[in-house]
Amino acid sequence: MNEALPRLRRLAGTGRPWLLWVHLYNCHAPYLQDGAPSAFGGDPVDLYDTDIGLAGAQLERLLVELRRLGAEDRTVVVLASDHGEGFGEHGTYNHSTTLYQEEMVSLLAVRVPGATPAARTDVVGLLDLMPTLTNIAGAPLETPVSGRSLLPLITGETATDPERKVFAELMPD
Repeated sequence: MNEALPRLRRLAGTGRPWLLWVHLYNCHAPYLQDGAPSAFGGDPVDLYDTDIGLAGAQLERLLVELRRLGAEDRTVVVLASDHGEGFGEHGTYNHSTTLYQEEMVSLLAVRVPGATPAARTDVVGLLDLMPTLTNIAGAPLETPVSGRSLLPLITGETATDPERKVFAELMPD
């Protein structure tokens, strides 16, 4: 975030559309790599939960800076994780070892200015992010993609598709 905030200031001040991708490395084993103390205890899930809190604090720094720059009401913010984490529920730890829910369910939060905030439980996939952001930007997709824009769900124009299936696979390596 220390590198991202100066870039945010430069981009937000240009008056042109911009994209800033910030990848936080928290919430990956080994947890608390920066030496921060655990807020909850010494079990792996406690360390993970502490890392989640630390990532949240970094996200807050970004959101506060967007507000300070006056860019909050014209900036789409996406918070996404690429996987969940196992803590022995099925005899495995970390991720990329099973297709059980604890490893497969990930976080996806999208804030679009003007859209009414709502918690959703729709079945979506991270492959939906690209068509969603393309749709928000008003850019056409030049070729078909597997994902679909979530903008109609975000704005409440369409309802959940209860028949939607999202597939995953476990690679042999």
